[in-house]
Amino acid sequence: MENDAKMKISHLGVVMGALREFVIIDLIDQKIGKDNQKKVSTGEAVAAMAMNGLGFVSRPLSLTPQFFQTKALDIYFTRT
Repeated sequence: MENDAKMKISHLGVVMGALREFVIIDLIDQKIGKDNQKKVSTGEAVAAMAMNGLGFVSRPLSLTPQFFQTKALDIYFTRT
């Protein structure tokens, strides 16, 4: 991650907090199953799509990598 000081949590932190509080990510992973060969689980991918949809609404989905370049992903997706 480049230059952690410039990355903001913003409203997306609340979204991830709600997804964790209501165990949405874990519920999706339980229903779909986990593939240990993947870097992210299905639940995490759905959470990332929700974050992208709430934060980058006027851009095409092909620009999703650009959206996440400025996000503190280790904070959003670290399980505690």
